Amino acid sequence: MPRSERREFAVDHAADSITLSDLRTRWEWDPLRNDPRFQKILAGPEPKTIH
Repeated sequence: MPRSERREFAVDHAADSITLSDLRTRWEWDPLRNDPRFQKILAGPEPKTIH
């Protein structure tokens, strides 16, 4: 799926968005826990919500 379509999908389905809390606590993200890029996302601030 092209990047522009993915962006639209994320906006259209905002109710199904993923929060930093989800990334920190849900087991589905366990395989990424040791990835430095994932750890950097978790260490950052919660992004501002855009409506």
